[in-house]
Amino acid sequence: GQWNDSVNNCVYSQWEVTVTNHLPRKITNLFIATDDSLTLRDSASIWNIAKNGNVLSLPAYQPSVNPSASYTFGFIIKGTHQPHMIIKAVTY
Repeated sequence: GQWNDSVNNCVYSQWEVTVTNHLPRKITNLFIATDDSLTLRDSASIWNIAKNGNVLSLPAYQPSVNPSASYTFGFIIKGTHQPHMIIKAVTY
């Protein structure tokens, strides 16, 4: 979804990302690289994922993703563009 914030004179959009484990074994972490296109509304506008600089990874409370399972995280950004994200590594 997207909306206009008349107080800040800014357009925001909310995104949801689902990662599905197609491996026959449990994923213990994944590392997703992003860049400055991930322009978060504020530091609280990202959930279900750990953010360290320009790298996203599973949060401590989600230690793994089982085979054939999915994991979803979300965020709110300034603008309506699709942020660039690339899975850089998967550990299992």
